[in-house]
Amino acid sequence: MGKRFTALAVVVVVLAACGGDDGAGDTTTTTGPPETTAAPVSGVGAASTSLGEVLVGPEGMTLYGFTVDDPGVSNCYDECAQVWPPLDGDTAIGEGLDASLFSVTQRDDGTTQLVVGEWPLYYFAGDSAPGDVNGQDVEGVWFVVDAGGELVGADDMESEEETTTTTAAAAADADITVGESELGPMLVDAEGFTLYGFTPDSPTESTCTGPCADNWPPVSGDAVIGADLDESLVSSITRDDGSTQLVYGDWPLYRFAGDGAPGDINGQGVNDVWFVIGPDATLYR
Repeated sequence: MGKRFTALAVVVVVLAACGGDDGAGDTTTTTGPPETTAAPVSGVGAASTSLGEVLVGPEGMTLYGFTVDDPGVSNCYDECAQVWPPLDGDTAIGEGLDASLFSVTQRDDGTTQLVVGEWPLYYFAGDSAPGDVNGQDVEGVWFVVDAGGELVGADDMESEEETTTTTAAAAADADITVGESELGPMLVDAEGFTLYGFTPDSPTESTCTGPCADNWPPVSGDAVIGADLDESLVSSITRDDGSTQLVYGDWPLYRFAGDGAPGDINGQGVNDVWFVIGPDATLYR
């Protein structure tokens, strides 16, 4: 399937288009404030988080591995790479790390990417501060990496993927209601997760497919609209893969894999094309 990307959706996305627990899908987040040694380091370093000690970039942001990658070779490009930016291959290795574990791979676009063990390293656009681990277990394929080059929490990946698929399907078929956010009232699914519109779309066509749809899972056309919404604004479209997608007003609806909890709006404004949608079918732009 070319540059593979199994199921974000979260930002940036490009926190896109192109996850991930679906992305695309459901994301696994941690509760409580993470303990972190978040001070910037001169290169790749290790920092303490709620998941233990993990690799971080020069500014202290968490680094991830992608289980869909081939050993030492990235399969995350285009929309995927906007949500999961690759770590530059020229990044220095900080003190205290085993430099022999690190190597550099050439990407298809001619840039280079740093690799630890067999894992090319990425940031997650859904992480906004040092110590954040919002990308952990996204789509059952993205995991933080420890100082020894091993993915943290990936041992039970197969069973986690099954759980993620079930959860994502349930979320896609859930009722659509109105929730509250700092932006104002917005559409949410039955689990309280924010729903978004994508400005390149039209009322009759979704342009978010392939890796994009992994990070921005479409809402099923069978989803039931709550009584607090205008049924006259509801329609559905058939996607390229034969599935259906709910449309509200002019906007096919999506979740964002970078949202880790109900009420999160991490997808707002991603690439200036993804926006939270209000109950009147307008986007918060």
